[in-house]
Amino acid sequence: MYCKVIAATKIRTCNKKGRHVSTARAIELLEDFGMNTPQALIQPPKGLLTKATVNPYLKTWGYDHLTMTHQLPAVGFQAEYSNECWHFDLSPSDLKDVKQPLWVESAEIRY
Repeated sequence: MYCKVIAATKIRTCNKKGRHVSTARAIELLEDFGMNTPQALIQPPKGLLTKATVNPYLKTWGYDHLTMTHQLPAVGFQAEYSNECWHFDLSPSDLKDVKQPLWVESAEIRY
């Protein structure tokens, strides 16, 4: 939980140039003042967290600043076998190229 709060602190303090508070300063703020979360006040005892132990956890769990702030590239899904893709969802962005989906009835009835 401490790593999540530290990562959130680093992201919330990011300015337009991409600079943010350091891990050591985020730990210091957390130990001195604590952080209110929806669950409770989070305030670790002084000396429990160090930069050398928190940074590897942030990187391993994907909470490091680079991973949290950069959007991952979109990758399309393609099944290797014909029966592999048995369920899919369409978002509104997928439908922007379709003039009228097949399941929508047109106003004209054709005989």
